[in-house]
Amino acid sequence: MAVVAALVVGGAGACKRDPKPGEPPPPPAELVPDAGLVAKDSAVAEAEPWKAALAAPDDAIELARLAEAEGASGLLVGLEEGGATGLVALAALPYADDAEHALPRLAEILVAVPPASLPPVIDCVEGIVQRPLTQTEPKNPLGAHAAFDALLAVAKRTDVPAPTRARAVSVGRLIAARGPYDAKLLPTEFDR
Repeated sequence: MAVVAALVVGGAGACKRDPKPGEPPPPPAELVPDAGLVAKDSAVAEAEPWKAALAAPDDAIELARLAEAEGASGLLVGLEEGGATGLVALAALPYADDAEHALPRLAEILVAVPPASLPPVIDCVEGIVQRPLTQTEPKNPLGAHAAFDALLAVAKRTDVPAPTRARAVSVGRLIAARGPYDAKLLPTEFDR
């Protein structure tokens, strides 16, 4: 997931611009699946739970340990660094007990990143949405609404490859099945 306006040379997240009032922050740097960058001055990546997860980014146990140690807010800090740290944060977020709190920021990222950066973010949203339902009030119901709207926007983008748009539609339908969202707004061109 590369950055639209803040492509970084030499380190992830090093040259972000400050957003104007009312404008969302820019997306994290280098969130493409093959991004191997860990910022050289990363305090996040130096913490023990992060080191273990970065060493084994496909290990569900390490990702769950990281999520337990950091929670959604700590994982969002890592996500903002982008690169390998950001990708590990995306993979760990569905394991966080308070993962729903990350949905508004993930929605902002979905509408701001280029097409190559979308799959890991869509996967993260899907992982959060597929968490088992609990008997408690939703932690962030507006976050699910923002995610649905962002997925709808991705599904309608003509610059996004069809498989990625189809995934956005599928995850949008998952959200619609759990809340008061109109799945009829989602494109049907991928239905068979």
